[in-house]
Amino acid sequence: GGVIEHFLINLLLCSVGGTLSVAYVITQLFEKIPVTIKTVAPKWSNAKYFWGCFAVIMLCWVPVFLAYYPGIFAYDVHTQVTQMNENAYTTHHPLLHTLLLRVFYRTGEAIGSYNLGVVAYVIFQTVLLAMSMSYALLYLYEKGVGKKARLVLLLFFALCPVNSILSISVTKDILFAASMLFMIIQILRFVEDENRRTSIPHNILLFFTGMVTFLLRNNARYVLIVWTCLWIIYVLRSKWKKIIKVTSISLMICVLLAGKLADTAMIKALDAKDGSI
Repeated sequence: GGVIEHFLINLLLCSVGGTLSVAYVITQLFEKIPVTIKTVAPKWSNAKYFWGCFAVIMLCWVPVFLAYYPGIFAYDVHTQVTQMNENAYTTHHPLLHTLLLRVFYRTGEAIGSYNLGVVAYVIFQTVLLAMSMSYALLYLYEKGVGKKARLVLLLFFALCPVNSILSISVTKDILFAASMLFMIIQILRFVEDENRRTSIPHNILLFFTGMVTFLLRNNARYVLIVWTCLWIIYVLRSKWKKIIKVTSISLMICVLLAGKLADTAMIKALDAKDGSI
C-alpha cells in the first residue's frame, strides 16, 4: 500500500513537473528547425482551448471518481484528521493543507455528512489539477507546438490511470504538483515575454503560485531557495532593463519571505508543535 502510493505520487509529480521541461525542449527545437517546418497556427481563442482541454480531462476522470466515491484517503490524511479532532497540530504536514482539509471536514460535519465534505474537497482538488494541466497545454498551444504532440499530451493527462486516481486522492502532493506547474509556466512566460515582466496581474499570479507552492510541501522551501539563487544569477546576467531586474529579483525574494511569514503565522495561531519534515 504505502510503497505503491509513494510510487504513484512521485510519478504524478514527475509527469506534471516534467511537462514544462518537455515543453521547453520542444519550443527550443521549433526555434532551431528550418523555416520549412511549420508550426500550427492558433485556430481557437486561448479561452476556448483552455476550457476545451479542461472539459476533456474532467470528463475522462469522472468514471474513476464514481468508482472510488467519495474519494481516496491517502496515507497522510489519517494523521491530519487526528490533528483536527484533537486540536493538536504539528508541522509534520504542511499546515496550509491541514487547514484546507479542516474547512471541508468541518463543512461535511456541519451538514451531517463527512462523505459530502470529502466529495467537496476532491472536486476542488480535481478541478485545480485539471486546470494546471490545461494551462500547460495552453502554453504549448500559444508556443505553436504541433497538434499531434499536444493531443498525445492531452490524452496522457486524461487517460493515464495515475493522473485520474491521484486526482481523487486526498493528499498534499496533488495540490503541490498543480501549484508548481502553474508557477513554472508563469516563470517561463515571465522570461519569454517582456510585456509580462511589467504586468501587475502576471506578477501577482507568479507571487501567489510561488507562495502556495512554498506552503504546500515542507521541503519545497529548500527547492525555492536554490531556485531563487539561480534566478538571481540568471537575471543579473540578462539584458533586461535595470528596473525589471530589481523587480524580478525582489519578487522571488518576496515569495520566500511571504511564505515563511505565512507559515510562522499559522504555527503561532494553531500552537503547532515541531514535526519532522
